[in-house]
Amino acid sequence: MRVLLAFDKFKDSMSASEACAVAAGAIKRIHPDWETEICPLSDGSDGFAGILTQSRNGELIYATVNGPLFKSVEAHFGMVDCREFSLSRKAWLRLPDRGSVAVLEMAQSSGLALLQPDERNLWHTSSYGTGELLKLVLELKPALMILGLGGSATQDLGVGALEALGLRFRAENGDLLTHITPQQWSRVVAIEGEIVSKNLPRIILAPNVQNKLLGPHGAAALFGAQKGLKKADEQRLEEQTRHMAEILINHFGVGDAILETPGSGAAGGMAVGLQAAFRVEMASGIELADRWLHLNEKIERANIIITGEGKFDRGSLEGKAPEYVIERAANRGKRIFCFVGQFVAGEREKLPASLREATIRTIAPPGVSAEESMNNAVGYLTEAIKKTLAEIA
Repeated sequence: MRVLLAFDKFKDSMSASEACAVAAGAIKRIHPDWETEICPLSDGSDGFAGILTQSRNGELIYATVNGPLFKSVEAHFGMVDCREFSLSRKAWLRLPDRGSVAVLEMAQSSGLALLQPDERNLWHTSSYGTGELLKLVLELKPALMILGLGGSATQDLGVGALEALGLRFRAENGDLLTHITPQQWSRVVAIEGEIVSKNLPRIILAPNVQNKLLGPHGAAALFGAQKGLKKADEQRLEEQTRHMAEILINHFGVGDAILETPGSGAAGGMAVGLQAAFRVEMASGIELADRWLHLNEKIERANIIITGEGKFDRGSLEGKAPEYVIERAANRGKRIFCFVGQFVAGEREKLPASLREATIRTIAPPGVSAEESMNNAVGYLTEAIKKTLAEIA
């Protein structure tokens, strides 16, 4: 029996690589004769840079930058030699024979995981550190730059990143607003300054979800709560987000179609600011990871597919990794298991037909709190996999 282990992260508990290793260990104990293949995944959020870089023998480069609350954090990005890609993958990415590909993830410098639960407040968080990483990468002159969007602590439309790259924001009374966050947006009336724009590499933004910026399936509605947004403030944030987006659109002279781009709501609207400021391409994070990691070929080789993530909710149906894996495995008639830390009540009946082909199981026993499940995720995942697979010959 050949098993593919293709986990995403269990946020605040296990990385994708750790979850895959735990699952492999559990299978080894009950089916030592089974062959396992490990393919940790990231759909553009936590782990994206490391997973993609290391799979191509690239180098991770570390730097100290500002975190989401302007406290110093150590972040990394990857540099991969173009010669590490096959001819077909080089053609797909439109790479030259010589040069490098830079791989970044917003979560490294502006991620939710960098904050304690009581620090999470999107009115006061910024993507400034992501801008600092972008600036460092641009100095290295890669042929292609890929930025994973997901796992952010922010909803700042990339304004913080643009500030780090040289933009300035003025209030009506002429004050220069620095370290700008959504709490200050109502004061902004003008943008000035220039950002680095000469001899730029191709830039691909890889969002982890495909939802748009605004509306009932937008950034605030889907992801605001996990970033500290109170339900009573959701409409105010929606209005301020539209206000700031219009200022960016007017300053750069781009159309408001960027607000409707699939993925514009990922990572707190980061793509909106970067699409306004630069010529960028958009690619689903998980689709890019699929082709980069040869995921479809690995699914084809396996008899059983095991995937999972920390929390399965309506955001999981917007293009995240486990949904993607399940859909492609179901289309090939594979046996599928999906292990999750939490399955949000009411989501099961909303699953599309392809996801109903999977056996989706919560790793912790009934009655266990989310906190306890996260604190003991390794043990719970181990036991859940052993119990589920023990009777399979």
